[in-house]
Amino acid sequence: MAQVCRVCSSERREELERAIAEGRAARAIGREFAVSESSIRRHVASGHASPATVALSGPDGELADLLHRLEGLYGRVQRVLRSGEAKGSASVILRATREARGLLELAAKLTGALDERPQVTVNVLGSPEWLALRGEVLGALVRHPAALADVRAALSGPESVAASRGGNYPWVPAERPAFPNPSDGNGAS
Repeated sequence: MAQVCRVCSSERREELERAIAEGRAARAIGREFAVSESSIRRHVASGHASPATVALSGPDGELADLLHRLEGLYGRVQRVLRSGEAKGSASVILRATREARGLLELAAKLTGALDERPQVTVNVLGSPEWLALRGEVLGALVRHPAALADVRAALSGPESVAASRGGNYPWVPAERPAFPNPSDGNGAS
């Protein structure tokens, strides 16, 4: 089984990452937050830290310098854009807009506001371990029909629990919220 990242699972993760970003020694951070020095190093090395944390933890605050340079470039692009608008030059407006978008995207990536790392979804409902556990629990409840019915209903969804007990319960929503279906073109994909 994979080891859980102690920094990621810490209730004080933001403070920990801020300390890393400030360039403080891993040993000192570990003492303050009760996390091992090796956990902090693995957190950064394995890519769990935000890009902003990694860049800020580099020599001389590289991220702050990069963002300052980007801000200067963005100001220049904005001036070109305003000039193009004043002259009514569509080509200048489009090129300046494209550059502004690129600079904003880069800034978002550097600060961690735009995270393009792949997201992994694990469906445990089809795992052999879950199916075995579910079978054991339902098997153990065979001698308790009311409890078996409640557990089966709970595993089917909240509406089934209310129906099996013959009533409405405050924790059971009257209707499921409607989520857009990405395949029909009305929702985000």
